[in-house]
Amino acid sequence: MLTADWQTHPRDMKYLFRDVLRRSLGRFGIRPASAGHEEPGTWDPPQEEPAYDRTHFEEMQRNPDELFRFVWENRRVFRLHENAWTRVLSVRPAARTGADGFALRETVVEYLQLIRLRAAELRSLGLSRPRGMAGNLEIALYGGNALIFDQFGRVKYNIGNSLFNRARQQARLNYLWETGFFEAAATPENRFASMHQQRMAEFR
Repeated sequence: MLTADWQTHPRDMKYLFRDVLRRSLGRFGIRPASAGHEEPGTWDPPQEEPAYDRTHFEEMQRNPDELFRFVWENRRVFRLHENAWTRVLSVRPAARTGADGFALRETVVEYLQLIRLRAAELRSLGLSRPRGMAGNLEIALYGGNALIFDQFGRVKYNIGNSLFNRARQQARLNYLWETGFFEAAATPENRFASMHQQRMAEFR
């Protein structure tokens, strides 16, 4: 929300909407994930420029296959795991108009990575098995990003979580283990219900 508003209203002098938003969410312990170069909490552009020499601008605005080619050719820049299943989930053209009539046109792309491995193989990603977890237990790890392209087909933002994000993956793995998600006797429905029962109990 901070980034989207900043793009159409860089000078938020009248209503101070972004300041109010930061303060209001801060009271609930919600802090922006990005430090923000332009303004606190706004997204920063990619640190490394991806390659565009084999892409087609028109196709990049609507064709998932073209976007997959672009993402995969830049897998090092986007920190993709080469052995993971990768899929472009959506390609959405977007247009927003500010109060002054300024029109902002972008393309929003979402992609997912999934890798399945045994618990004993977690160390290959720098992860540790929770205490008591069997080495032959199958684990699914997820990663994915949202890419925001400008009207010229250049990447403005690359937001998400890589499979190589150790802190996030370890925290998720520990939580699922502690809440019984991996119990062999549990059905998928029971695992899902158990996770939500545990979460509701934490708020009582």
